Amino acid sequence: MRNIQKLIAFVFVFVVWSCTTDDFVTQDKESLVTAKNNSSENTSRKSFFFPTYSDTSMVVQYKAGTPDAEKNNIRTFNGVGNYEICHCDNQDIELWYFGGVIDAEPKRRAIKGQIDPESTTGLLEVDYEFVFGLDLDSPFIGTDADTGYIPYIKTVNTGITIAIVDTGIATGLTVFNTGMSPNQFLYNAEFTEISGDKSGWDFVNEDANAYDDDIGKHGSIIANMITDALTANAIPHQILPVKVANASGGASYFDFLCGTLYAAERADIVSISMGWYDEGDEEDLSAIFSNIIEANNDVIMITSAGNLASNNDMLNHFPSSYEHNNVIAVASANSSFTKISDFSNYGAISVDYFALGEGIPFYDVSVQGTSFAAPQVTIEVANIFDDLGILPPEDLKEELNSRGTTVITDFTLLDGEYRNTLNNKYIIPFD
Repeated sequence: MRNIQKLIAFVFVFVVWSCTTDDFVTQDKESLVTAKNNSSENTSRKSFFFPTYSDTSMVVQYKAGTPDAEKNNIRTFNGVGNYEICHCDNQDIELWYFGGVIDAEPKRRAIKGQIDPESTTGLLEVDYEFVFGLDLDSPFIGTDADTGYIPYIKTVNTGITIAIVDTGIATGLTVFNTGMSPNQFLYNAEFTEISGDKSGWDFVNEDANAYDDDIGKHGSIIANMITDALTANAIPHQILPVKVANASGGASYFDFLCGTLYAAERADIVSISMGWYDEGDEEDLSAIFSNIIEANNDVIMITSAGNLASNNDMLNHFPSSYEHNNVIAVASANSSFTKISDFSNYGAISVDYFALGEGIPFYDVSVQGTSFAAPQVTIEVANIFDDLGILPPEDLKEELNSRGTTVITDFTLLDGEYRNTLNNKYIIPFD
């Protein structure tokens, strides 16, 4: 059984990089945003390998169609002091605060015990709330001014919509500007806005400005990789920025849930280059996220496999280890496509493809990680959709298999296991 000591145990690795670039305007003091349950006093960049579980809050999901009056009665019965609702079309997921410390495991069991499988309304699921984050740092690139993103929004959405669930996008970077003019590449939310969103949404600060204040510009690098390749090949698209991680790389499960749900309600492809590990000693620890994937099974979710050189078949890395057909897990290969990257996670069952994840250039630095391998597959999926139209997951994977031109022949042994995948395919960067 999971006890409180285990719930609050976590492992993090602290890495500091010293690279800088003249392409950024350095500010004297960076404005840091703090994710829920993440200390604002530590302004260092952190890598969260395993979740830090909350002992004051939990996430619940109601069955579709549950009346507001019934929801209120359920909250009152469970002693909920305050709650949050996702900034999404779907209003059935809530973060409950209990007004003090709780014994998390018994509380979760008690709430699950109220679920009536025969009823069409009421509670559907309950999960722990936790904090996790980026599991491999980008080099320190610098800070830049928040110049606003309105000029970067497309007049009309065309082609493929790609949501990037990450640290946001810093549109003021020169890579998003041609000469003196901003590139119009962001999603136009004119017909899908909820309350105040013009393009995407910042789930950390709960506002419409999904500005990337991460010192490694994690989300901005991914957005640049995707939009540069698609623009160069005249593939119509727009990027939907969804900010769920703060300047230290930390994200709460609730913000991640809401951000992914928001993205799935609007996008054809959802890019997720972050995740958390779980030993799998209890079932359904993040069942609500699984429910979101299942409910949006026509939306392709491309996920990074993680960077612990670990077997994801043995130590689950989520969301990449989910077995839903619309989840594609991507590991990293070296630049010559001769072997799997030393740092990359692997898994014969839980990893789908390998793509370039080393030596990715960004200004005068280079980055590596499965975070940057996953966008290579996102680019190829967008190319397929542009060629053939939006495909269901099964047909898409068949097409990806046919375009995966290199079969892995140089497997690397780790702890007596071959780092292979079910498909054993490299996805070569599209150009």
